[in-house]
Amino acid sequence: MKHIAFKTLLVAACVALVGCEDTPFLKVETESGMDESLVFSKVETTEGQIASIYHVMGETNAYRNNLTNNMGVNTDIELQSGSADSDAPTADNRRSLAIYMHTAGLGDNWNATDGKDPFSQIYSAIERCNNAVTGIEAYGNPQPGTHMGALYAEALTLRAFFYFDLIKYWGDVPARFEPLTMETAWMPKSDRVVIYNKILEDLATADKYGAWPGEYSYTTVERANRGFAKALRARVAMSAAGKALVRVNRDFEKPYTAGDDPGEINWVFPDEARRAELWGIVKAETEELLASGYYTFPTERGSFEQFWRDIMSDVISVGRESVFEIGFRTGRGRVAHTFGAYHDDADKYVSKKISPYFIASPIYYYRFQEGDVRRDVTVVPYKYVKSDKKLIGNADGFQTLSSINKMYFGKFRAEYRDIKSVGILTNAENDEGINFPVMRLADVVLMAAEANCMLDNQPKALEYLTMIRTRAFGGTGAMDKIPHNIGSKAGMLKAIKDERMFEFAEELIRKQDLIRWGELKEAMDIAKEETAELRECIGDFSSMMEDGEPRPVYYRLKSDGETLEYHNIDPYESTFTPAVGEEWQEAKWANGESNDVPYLSDETIGKIYYQGDPDKRQLLPIMSVLITGSQYTLVNDYGY
Repeated sequence: MKHIAFKTLLVAACVALVGCEDTPFLKVETESGMDESLVFSKVETTEGQIASIYHVMGETNAYRNNLTNNMGVNTDIELQSGSADSDAPTADNRRSLAIYMHTAGLGDNWNATDGKDPFSQIYSAIERCNNAVTGIEAYGNPQPGTHMGALYAEALTLRAFFYFDLIKYWGDVPARFEPLTMETAWMPKSDRVVIYNKILEDLATADKYGAWPGEYSYTTVERANRGFAKALRARVAMSAAGKALVRVNRDFEKPYTAGDDPGEINWVFPDEARRAELWGIVKAETEELLASGYYTFPTERGSFEQFWRDIMSDVISVGRESVFEIGFRTGRGRVAHTFGAYHDDADKYVSKKISPYFIASPIYYYRFQEGDVRRDVTVVPYKYVKSDKKLIGNADGFQTLSSINKMYFGKFRAEYRDIKSVGILTNAENDEGINFPVMRLADVVLMAAEANCMLDNQPKALEYLTMIRTRAFGGTGAMDKIPHNIGSKAGMLKAIKDERMFEFAEELIRKQDLIRWGELKEAMDIAKEETAELRECIGDFSSMMEDGEPRPVYYRLKSDGETLEYHNIDPYESTFTPAVGEEWQEAKWANGESNDVPYLSDETIGKIYYQGDPDKRQLLPIMSVLITGSQYTLVNDYGY
């Protein structure tokens, strides 16, 4: 009889060959010792195995923290707090990762020796997916339109999701699509194109077998349902159609080993025929999803803010903009702690201090056009404090001015939480149970726009672009304000790229967009130049200058004793000067400084990515502990 427990024993035996701590990525645990034919022949027990896959996502150093709060920075719009500190280049932790100075010795548990490093955690989840896929195929008789069929599709979709993240973060990785055996214990890297093709095929199968959101009680936004399978297939195809950093002429039949000539390392596109095929997949999947009747993109101007209020208040009902969310429970997930606004202490919204890892690039706020509702939802120039010598607040905490180099992201702000219904944000050990949205309908719409643009259907691309712009501006002048010639393919593509920048900050999307466009370093170099111009209030930032001096900011608390009123930060606001007798606090902004050091100093600007080259360090190295643990089957191809 074949038991699930046998796989655990097999893995343990493999690990024993070199020692448990030497082979962390082989450590895979299973939940049951039952015979596979019993587990996967019944819906109820199969559900338990699927649930175990989601369990891995909440593990330490998996999606609970490292795979969210360490990834996605630095870009031209997203920075990691502390990345400009003096020790960042040499610390080899999340700050060095953020400025592209990381090595295979990266700390912050990326080299954990107990199998709990992020790379191993993803492969642990993949192993559970492999067990579920093969078990259901062998014993479950999955059929479209059945519960077992939906579970089969769910396992395929989750496996594709994990492999896509591996490609995004590491590039070429081992392709293991069957349960672990002695023969596959130490697999070399596979060409990422092989993995792309396999998961695109699997997601097409998942589309046939999967259930739509709300079709069954279990197909919620926290489960990988048919809608997510279609959207993910589009995202994978879109990425596969883009540029990638590769070692040219890499022979995967003869694995590269340390000391070999690495050959030419370069950015490459797939050939034109394959690119057209991939963009066709993006177009088909997104348009079929939007026409399915299960989703309606909300174009009301207030719906953008409402989405984030729903996220912060644990609303998980289907039929909203959300397509798929990582469903963290209480005591798991560090979403608000990573991405939210700063709170210096417990107050009426939070149970403890929140000091976010992500902050907005100083120039991001100033890239938004006038009237774009997304700006003030996405970026906030204030923080929450309990005491401030310049302000008189209340005991529950209040807003005070931050600084231009510490503008916080606001989508996951604690004050969006409906405290009357769900209570304050309880974040023991920095985990607060807020879901992380992996895919929302705005991305599906913009993927449809980009696919149509790339396939030379500009009128259709314009329809989708208009949907996004209408919500952002309330329809008033939404399309007139686009600073590009959207009648041309090049102009339309630039407009779509802009909307993706304004729409998806702090959602771990921007960096991958820049990579697939081949524009990561270029965008960050522009951000450096623009930050220097912002400091001087010149160029696009000249409206911040008044009478030859950067205009000061005036701020005070409103009558509610909590909310901050401020002027002269918004570049579209006429310069504000307090009336005689009014009490306002005054602060420098673009030319602000601390202890005689400018907030936007040359050193700070330089450390947006410091000396590392983002184009050459866009991928993570295979960590040292994994290389030794694999008996050097795994290697690094990119020289760091």
